[in-house]
Amino acid sequence: MTDFDEQLIKSPEPSFEQLVEDTQFMVGMVQTGSGTEWSQKIPEFEDFLGIGDKASRMAQEQKSKARILQSILAAEDAEEAERKVMKMTEHEEAKEKAAPEAKDAPNADEVVQVIKDSCDECIEQ
Repeated sequence: MTDFDEQLIKSPEPSFEQLVEDTQFMVGMVQTGSGTEWSQKIPEFEDFLGIGDKASRMAQEQKSKARILQSILAAEDAEEAERKVMKMTEHEEAKEKAAPEAKDAPNADEVVQVIKDSCDECIEQ
């Protein structure tokens, strides 16, 4: 068995000092505190993990995409509102064009009177 143990490559085990070195930062991360402390420590923790630049870049990209999408949706809403206004304006113009024709047409009482007059003439003949 000793031959087998000798053949194994033993990995160097870190000392206690090596294990606790730089862990004060991590302990500080798990301690409770106010929200501002967390918001300040998150970038530090991301940097510690080696993802700080990527995470902030991704967050900025997401914010940019959200702003672009919001602008597009606002533009589409404005276009839709403009189309509705144009449609309403066209409808109002069509009503106004139809209205003068109605003003020129005789009202119902006039039509009835003309019919009576023509019938009276027919009866008299």
